Amino acid sequence: MTDIQRLKEIFAGEAISFDEFSQRLNDRPDILGEYADAQDLAAVSAKFEAEKAAREKDAADFANEMAAMRRDMMVDMELTKSGAKNIKAVRALLNEEAITLQDGSLCGIEQEIERIGKDCPYLFGSRAAWFNPPAPKAGAAAVSVDESERWRTEAGLPAKRSGEK
Repeated sequence: MTDIQRLKEIFAGEAISFDEFSQRLNDRPDILGEYADAQDLAAVSAKFEAEKAAREKDAADFANEMAAMRRDMMVDMELTKSGAKNIKAVRALLNEEAITLQDGSLCGIEQEIERIGKDCPYLFGSRAAWFNPPAPKAGAAAVSVDESERWRTEAGLPAKRSGEK
């Protein structure tokens, strides 16, 4: 039997007040537990709204955390591209408020890197040092592997004697 059929059986199509409706439902123990009164409905609704607000807050917190992680990752990538020798040291000198993430790109990072580069040039190295030398051509290395002679000359040391390692 459907709910509508059961209600028709109870009320027989007559117009009744809400109090009469509640009384007739109370008189029928077989369907009493299937319907909630206004107070129960209000309590469930309030609980639902509180849970919904908590979930929305969690979602917003997660979105903010993900945006911060993305921003940090992008800052680290820019520092690496700029030739920073020590990412942590350079990050400690960054003015984090000056760097913003807008439409998926960082704003203000170039100015910060330039400022730190002027103040502390030793924190940045040559970008050319990142790349490996070209592959050997015809069996000979394009760059001398043993550069000790050049280093000895620059250091003011005497030339290497034959047989010396």
